[in-house]
Formats: sequence, structure tokens, C-alpha cells
Amino acid sequence: MGDDEEATVRTVTEYRELITSLIQENNGRVVDAKGANTTCQHTTNRMQRIKK
Repeated sequence: MGDDEEATVRTVTEYRELITSLIQENNGRVVDAKGANTTCQHTTNRMQRIKK
């Protein structure tokens, strides 16, 4: 980060967007995202069957 802060921020942002889309594609949701950390929640298959 010290060598190229702008590139680091761009890279972290791109990875966060990719991770978020993968989580959403798999029926999850992002609960929190700070820095390089992402906290997510997934509904189990059992819970998905119950909701139907």
C-alpha cells in the first residue's frame, strides 16, 4: 500500500465487488465490509426449503 495507495484501493474495491457478487449468487448477503474484511451470512439449504 505504501508504494501505490491508489492501486491498492482499486484492487481491494475490485475484489470486494467480486466477492460480493459471488456471495449474492449463492443466496448470501454481505453483512459488513471494512478494509479487506467481509462478513457475510448464508441461509442453509434446509432453511431455503422451509421458506418455500
